[in-house]
Amino acid sequence: MGVAAIVESGTACLREKFSRALSVNGELSEACAWGTRAVESYMRDGEYAPAIALALFVARRYGDAGRQEEGVAIAQMAMALLKEHDNPELRYGAHVTIAVLEAQQGHRDAALAQLVLAESVAGEHALEERQLFYGVRADVRATAGQLAMAIEDSLEAVRLARRIGNAERLSITLSNYARFAFFGGRTDAAMAAYCEAIDLVEREHLGRAAAIVTRALAFVNLLTGDLEAARRALERSLEISGGVVAETAAASLGLRLAYLRDDDEQAAGYATVDLIERAFASGQTDSIGPLAGSVAAYYDATGKRDRAAALRSRALSQIRGANVALWLLDQLATSSDAGEVVRARALFDRAARDPDHAVASPETFELQKFSRTMQPNAFRKSAGVGRRRKP
Repeated sequence: MGVAAIVESGTACLREKFSRALSVNGELSEACAWGTRAVESYMRDGEYAPAIALALFVARRYGDAGRQEEGVAIAQMAMALLKEHDNPELRYGAHVTIAVLEAQQGHRDAALAQLVLAESVAGEHALEERQLFYGVRADVRATAGQLAMAIEDSLEAVRLARRIGNAERLSITLSNYARFAFFGGRTDAAMAAYCEAIDLVEREHLGRAAAIVTRALAFVNLLTGDLEAARRALERSLEISGGVVAETAAASLGLRLAYLRDDDEQAAGYATVDLIERAFASGQTDSIGPLAGSVAAYYDATGKRDRAAALRSRALSQIRGANVALWLLDQLATSSDAGEVVRARALFDRAARDPDHAVASPETFELQKFSRTMQPNAFRKSAGVGRRRKP
């Protein structure tokens, strides 16, 4: 009798444990499927509190897998159950969960509205939910030109994650903090956080967290011009599953590395129509921005200029912030569509006006400093040592 058969014949609690184990291992689709079965089992048994709590967990995993609509659906189901079986702690978690899903799709105002509702819930709240609250608020603030506040929130999320003591949660939170620290010019602090996160995922054999951390590190290595380090981190991330979000991140990184090496043959293997469509279907701006920027540049380089222009236009209509789309916005600086230039410039300027943002600057947009005609370390030069900040 196989493991799946044993779990299928077991209790809701056993199915929940199996779902959470699959999630840690990075098998998100299976984790969501088993988690949904466990939720249904809890509901049949009249155990509504564990059903709601697990539904919120599954909703977040759907979000991580780039399946936002399914995540929103199960989160809304949990919210509907709360109207009949109110639980302030779970209601707080439901608002935070929906905020996460909204933020992943670039819906900043909707995410903030959910966070306000969460704060209105009276009482003490579990460390895990508070930690998630600060994490998603950091994401929202970073896209709103409030990078210093985003860094403060992400540091608070790290502090709470240390108190919780869960290695997976801490490693992912450290990686998120490192991303904000990097854009804020705190390079040393960012790399220290990445190193700690990498040590955690390797020591604890954390599949999902390893995929997130290694992709993020590869991205930063690429932006700082260390192409060999980016290649090593990318190869490590490719060993780990993680759904469409992981696939699009790996493809955008691999494509950009091939592009910078003028290896158009290898780049062609990453620029697939299927992956592009799945990225847009996910609604995740963190997937759409980097992939569209990488594929559009490849299209330009291989003479497919109409396809490049169409892809950039489509992506521009989706993204809400500059941090994950710097290369895409850079390309749009020379668009033949004046409206697109204005829209791209507005996104870039929002980041550039943030006094704590050490990467984006008006000069970068005007001079197209991230193009292949520049040296690989052009991004490092454009960031400027003079804007570095203390940790």
